[in-house]
Amino acid sequence: MIASNVLRIDADVVHGKLLIVSAPGIVIDTDGLTLTYSKLKLHTKRAAADPCLHTELLGTLIHAKVIEHRRDASPRCLEQFASSHTAPVGTFDTSMPPAVKMG
Repeated sequence: MIASNVLRIDADVVHGKLLIVSAPGIVIDTDGLTLTYSKLKLHTKRAAADPCLHTELLGTLIHAKVIEHRRDASPRCLEQFASSHTAPVGTFDTSMPPAVKMG
């Protein structure tokens, strides 16, 4: 559960991608990222007047991508989005695969 409307993500990514699934009302701030041969594909180029969630990305990207995938649904706030997309209890398999011995 997110207790405030600011979420800080500190990521150091080398030769990979960071996929962010967002909804309307969520703003992604990339001012804290250091980019080296990297790309940003974000839908939130302009800040919303009253964002429900402000996400700050911090860290270093080297030969990497940050991609924002926007949900087609139009919930106004993150709470509405979360409450409308809850999975039924017991649908996830939380068991761990057996350990593999090397050598």
